[in-house]
Amino acid sequence: MNAELPSPESAAAATRRPTWLRVLFTGENLLTTLVLAAMVLLPCIEIVLRKFFRTGVPASVPIVQHLVLILGMLGGAIAAREGRLLSMATLTTWLKGRWQSGARLVANSVGGAISALLALSSWPVIKFSRQQGTELAYGVPVWVVQLALVIGFSAVALRLIWHAGGSWRGRVGSLVLAGALVAVGVWQPVDPEQLRLPALILLLVATLLGAPVFTTIGGAAI
Repeated sequence: MNAELPSPESAAAATRRPTWLRVLFTGENLLTTLVLAAMVLLPCIEIVLRKFFRTGVPASVPIVQHLVLILGMLGGAIAAREGRLLSMATLTTWLKGRWQSGARLVANSVGGAISALLALSSWPVIKFSRQQGTELAYGVPVWVVQLALVIGFSAVALRLIWHAGGSWRGRVGSLVLAGALVAVGVWQPVDPEQLRLPALILLLVATLLGAPVFTTIGGAAI
């Protein structure tokens, strides 16, 4: 298993980020902290209210459940931002130079494509929830919270592609490769049964080259 730690070079690069990007990243970190705090505080408040006042927080359980969803997507987006998504980088330990760069490009492109497909696959769930008109609590529709799936997976996809190369050439190449894989997955130019074996082989290779574990599981499910 591998979860890359930030290098001194990446720490130095962080200080050179544009102001808007630093604001975005700070906002992500702050929102994650607030969501986690709410997840901890709500059950505690519920316990106190039930014990001493024989009441509780309306819809506290579904609120916490959906906060878990939001926290998971925020955590994934931040891990992708920092290049620390959990992976099994088995082959990359033996690769150097261009071979290692090529392995990262393939792994991140496949991971980005699967993340994009997961984002697209979330839309039917959101559409169904919207048609049902189900509310989470306090007038907030469930589908609004479920948008975290699309936003989170999209952020992960874009960040995997960004980290696929250290230059624009590598990033553009990764974007093209990931886009091609998404196009095949969406439009399926041939019988899906004929795509299953090649897709699983590609997924296995990408996993060995360092694709995130969650994309391996998600890709196998797709």
